[in-house]
This record gives sequence, C-alpha cells and structure tokens, in this order.
Amino acid sequence: ARGHRVSMQAAPNFRGWVEENGLAFHAFGPDVEALSREVGEKLRDPIFFARLGLTLLTRMFEETTAVARGADVMIGAGANGSSASVAESLGVPYFYAAYCPQLLPSNAHAPMTMPIFQDLPRAANVFPWRLTFLLGNLFGLGPLNRERAKLGLAPVKDLYRSIFAADSVLLAFDEVLAPAPADPGVDVTHGGPWFLEDGAPLPADVDR
Repeated sequence: ARGHRVSMQAAPNFRGWVEENGLAFHAFGPDVEALSREVGEKLRDPIFFARLGLTLLTRMFEETTAVARGADVMIGAGANGSSASVAESLGVPYFYAAYCPQLLPSNAHAPMTMPIFQDLPRAANVFPWRLTFLLGNLFGLGPLNRERAKLGLAPVKDLYRSIFAADSVLLAFDEVLAPAPADPGVDVTHGGPWFLEDGAPLPADVDR
C-alpha cells in the first residue's frame, strides 16, 4: 500500500485472500459465492437484483459507517449503494473504481445489469440505460434517501448516479482489451487495470 494504512471492506468470503496480502479486512454484506449458488440465474434478472440490493442497503450503511470513521479517503466499487453517502457525511474524498466499461452510462453499450440487452445496436443502448435509471429510482430512491436522512444528508434525485457521486471514477480495467467509451457520462481518471503480479501461465485458449 506504499506507506498508507489500507482497510478493505468486502464480502466475507474474501477475508482469507485480503489478509494474505497484508491488508486489514472488514466484512461487508453476505457471502457472495454462497449467494450466487443459492439464487443462480435469478441474479440475471434486473428487478430481482435491485430488490436484493435494497434488502441489504441498511446493513451496508451501518457497516460502512462503522468502518469508515477516521478514514482520509474512501474508494468504492461494485454494486455499492452506501459508500458515496457515507463519505459525504464524513467529509472525506470519495472515488469509485469501475472494473469494466459496462458500468459507465454510455451509448456505446447496454448496462451490465441487463444482460438480455447486450447485443443491441449502438443507437438503441439509450433505452436499457433509461430503464435502469427508472427501475433504480422506482425501487431504490426512497430507501436510499431514508438512509441518507439518518446521516443528516439531503435527498438525492437519481439512485444510479448517486453511486457514482465521486470526485472521479477510476477506470480500473485494461483499455486495450475493453476500451473506455468516449461518452462515459461521469468524470473519469484513466489508471489502467488493478491486479497483482501472477507468474502462472495463461490458459492455452487465452494465450492464442
């Protein structure tokens, strides 16, 4: 961590890996591997996915607030509905790490939360994004703003964009393999992929 004291908050099934790499670990939410095995293909349903996230929202706020006190900076990633608001309440800088371009609202692709729309022509991608925003606000805006009110924060008007309410979105992926869109819809910082050195050879089909 180059002289910084880093704490990582993640699903409990990542504890061993995080601690093996010398970082402090705090559990966050459910075991995602067990959850994936339990619900299976239901995770591909955007309405089910949204409802699942809402059932965890209060827990996310409570756990993140407890861990983040005293932090100088916060970085969130994934389907994280709490970190931006918690950082705002604590008055610390917040960044969001995007591990793939499909997280960025862009006409270049459909949202990754809607896999059934991944093969649309570019001109049609605006429609699944609008549907994503609509469903997010329909199911999640009220619960999100109730949690924000507990922290003394003003309500927001857009659930999806509140997740990206960061000083900048860090593009943490290889833009040779997955180019960033020209219209990301948010302020971005190009930083390259985040990975640990691994000396294992690539699988034959990848190496080709």
